[in-house]
Amino acid sequence: MKQTQARGRAAKSSSPLFGVGRIHATHGALMALGDVEDVMDLVRRHVAGDWGDLSAEERAANDSAVLEQVGRVFSAYDVANQRLCVVTAADRTLTTVRLSTES
Repeated sequence: MKQTQARGRAAKSSSPLFGVGRIHATHGALMALGDVEDVMDLVRRHVAGDWGDLSAEERAANDSAVLEQVGRVFSAYDVANQRLCVVTAADRTLTTVRLSTES
């Protein structure tokens, strides 16, 4: 399956494309989200294949990681004038929601 087909399927599917394991949100991410958006909304977008504001190369890397079930999956979203990142570990045991300025 081509990567563009995977992305097209992801956009049409509400089913998760991959497991997220345990979900962790940093204090900074939770403060930035506040009442604007629920952290789980970002995680749902992430597992549905909505990678947010990424370059074509980063999107292709995510598509490949999902299709091959190898490698981390990374998304970035601009929320309330902050850039939030959602990162699922390569082994799919942990997904972290954090500010882009946090490590």
